Amino acid sequence: MKDIRYRDWIDLDTRVSKVLKLLIEAEDIMHELDDYQLFNGQKYPEIEDLTNQLSCLSEDYTKYIDKHKELIKMDDTITKYYER
Repeated sequence: MKDIRYRDWIDLDTRVSKVLKLLIEAEDIMHELDDYQLFNGQKYPEIEDLTNQLSCLSEDYTKYIDKHKELIKMDDTITKYYER
């Protein structure tokens, strides 16, 4: 099954793609924590709530970048800005 969170621009070496990778990694870790705590009889509804919030943030971020692809190409400009 293909993970729909990934985009063609995720493999680029840019700040924009790094943010998406971190969001996906954080979401995956939160899902693991939630699964573990449920499997072991613990109940922390906040973990599920936070996981859902993170999923929404990841989805919103991805949609925003898909809509504004020019942000992907701004990485060199951003680097030059911070090097001055």
